[in-house]
Amino acid sequence: MTLLPLSLIGIALTSTAAIVNVAMSWLVIWQGWRQPRNQQLIAYLTVGLFWSVNVLLIYISVVLGTWIKPFVFGNGLAIATGSLGLLWVVASHVGRAQSRAFMGAVALWVVVVVAYIVLFPRELMVVNIRATAVGTITYDFTAWGYVVFAVGYILFFWATYWAWRYSTESNLRLITAIMLVGILSILVPYTKPYPVGAVAFTVTGVLLTQAHLRKELFDPILQLNEELKATNVQLVQSEANLRSLISNRRESIWSVDQDYTIVTHNPYFAAAFHAAYGVHKTVGDHLYEGVAAALVAPWLPLYKRVEQGESVQAEMPVVVDGRTRIFDVTLNPIRNKAGQITGFTGLSREITERYEVARALQQAKEEAEAAREEAETANRAKSAFLANMSHELRTPLNAIIGYSELLEEEVREEGLETYAADLDKIKTSARLLLALINDVLDISKIEAGRMELYVEEVDVAQMIDEIVITIMPQVTQNNNQFSVRCDPRIGRIYADELKIKQILNNLLNNAAKFTCKGGITLLAERHAHKGTQMLVVHVSDSGIGLTAAQMAKIFSPFTQADSSTTRRYGGTGLGLAISRHYAQMMGGDITVQSEAGYGATFTLSIPIQQVIPTAE
Repeated sequence: MTLLPLSLIGIALTSTAAIVNVAMSWLVIWQGWRQPRNQQLIAYLTVGLFWSVNVLLIYISVVLGTWIKPFVFGNGLAIATGSLGLLWVVASHVGRAQSRAFMGAVALWVVVVVAYIVLFPRELMVVNIRATAVGTITYDFTAWGYVVFAVGYILFFWATYWAWRYSTESNLRLITAIMLVGILSILVPYTKPYPVGAVAFTVTGVLLTQAHLRKELFDPILQLNEELKATNVQLVQSEANLRSLISNRRESIWSVDQDYTIVTHNPYFAAAFHAAYGVHKTVGDHLYEGVAAALVAPWLPLYKRVEQGESVQAEMPVVVDGRTRIFDVTLNPIRNKAGQITGFTGLSREITERYEVARALQQAKEEAEAAREEAETANRAKSAFLANMSHELRTPLNAIIGYSELLEEEVREEGLETYAADLDKIKTSARLLLALINDVLDISKIEAGRMELYVEEVDVAQMIDEIVITIMPQVTQNNNQFSVRCDPRIGRIYADELKIKQILNNLLNNAAKFTCKGGITLLAERHAHKGTQMLVVHVSDSGIGLTAAQMAKIFSPFTQADSSTTRRYGGTGLGLAISRHYAQMMGGDITVQSEAGYGATFTLSIPIQQVIPTAE
């Protein structure tokens, strides 16, 4: 092979390699030179460019017959730099760039490069540089030269070892294999004249750039394209679903732009619009063009509000087929990304039946409230009347009771026992009637709001003794055992003594009435409830007891356990209602615990107030 063809082959190969390195570097810079991995790749491609250019200049020097030595120096420096560059790339990929081995390799490389730069100009490494007859160059190594270049080859072997041992990337293994084979081929006589090393470095640079760009640029673009396709399919499906949903709704749905041009609507809107205004509307038509001004006028204020960014909801009357129908209308503004209003959407549904039902319910409610107020007024009038009748009803009864007692005393003195028994019945009946009238009058006063408290200091123990003395005949008349327990520390309270006595008399009377040959117990004690000292009195009996249903209604006025109880035991059903109201007036309450057939326990609880306020 002659000089010129071989040199031209070298020039062509190295020129192409240089151009390829420049192109690859430009692509990487365009993709993003600020990324650390891109900066590493640019440095690698720069070494390849430097190597290619130096070998290109060597072939040009051979052709021109000029001085070759500077380009040989650059070629050796490129080989040394390229060997470390390849090791750096591999170390970064396999995660060993921070290892001590890599740091040691860098330090060794620095020493060798410094030695190369110092020794080469003194011809202590390479001597007898000359052009050959076949169009290339040759030279002889000194001992130092063999050492320095051997270190570069060791770095290539090191990179190949790490790539094959630690890397899972087949591309990285291929790159190191190509680079190692290319560098070793420099030592082979048949390939030595060719720029195999520079070309091999260029090929590896292309492979690295291609792999990097595919991972960082092309694959994401392809993935984004696939995602866009999938998104478009979903959008088409969603649009079809939305269109189907809108079309099948039994409500008017429409949207317009800022010029009131209809953008979309469903069939129900078109049918309803035609039925109401006699005008056919479709996409592209003006919303209220062709509609009488008087019919459009009620809608214009709503449109103006929604144009100002307000969401509007209103009930609109519309005449359809000669009948006024009510529609629930909702209007919402449409905004672009900048927040500007570009139109609005509308939705309306007929609510005529619901509207009429609501009006009927409102009217019924008003009538019921009026009736309730009338009933309450009548009830208050009745209660006020009965309360005012207190004196008129009690005076003649007290006279009957008084005269019957006087007549009873006289006939007993004259020995007319037959008449005395009749007079006793009159007196007993009159007292029973007076008690019933008192209960009715008391409940009437309570309902009329005219019941008052007369608060005074009460000695609880003394009050209970007086109650026991009074109630003892009634409690024991059915052969009942009566026991009383009073806490000696119970002291005094501040309350209405007469009403407490009335409550306890009522509870003990009920216990005596519904208990036969059993036991009745009265227990008085003090309890602390939520920080308040309370007087608690339990009245227990072993009588007929109460069911859950009966306990739920025994405190209601004019109510007893059941009709059979009323027929057998008598009573008006007012006693417990009055007693509970008295307890609540004093800040307390009455509760009951019972089980049918096992007696009952009524519990009175009222607050204890130990300080008596001074009179004004």
